[in-house]
Amino acid sequence: MITDDGVYRIVRLIPKGKVLTYGRVAKLTGIKSPRYVGRVLHLNKDPITAFEKTLGFQPGDESNADMSLSFKSETPRNLRGENVINIPCHRVVNSKGMVARSYAFGGEEVQKKMLTSEGVLFTNNRVDLKKYLWEPKGGEINEKR
Repeated sequence: MITDDGVYRIVRLIPKGKVLTYGRVAKLTGIKSPRYVGRVLHLNKDPITAFEKTLGFQPGDESNADMSLSFKSETPRNLRGENVINIPCHRVVNSKGMVARSYAFGGEEVQKKMLTSEGVLFTNNRVDLKKYLWEPKGGEINEKR
């Protein structure tokens, strides 16, 4: 059974300057509904926030962990006791390349600004999925899980 952690693990792998769709995340995790992926990301307890982006913090960048998490008592951990350093849910868009109208961490304009700051460009409020869609290489997902 795929858990919410599976969604977070996939989303953490999306490189800066790339996006995935809710449907692609669902397919990669074995979840039947892209809407469920959206729900999981909406409830994300460890997003990269616009504040952290201004500090230059990126997921997996342990060198900046103390700076970006200094307001917390300790580094957050998941149920397995693993460190959870920010999930870049802003890198997930809908099947048309559009950002979430109700992006949970500041609204759609914040999501657009975060993606733009990573080099993802918008044309008519859409990401060009042919250019920016991340396609994991064979085995990349399983190797990093």
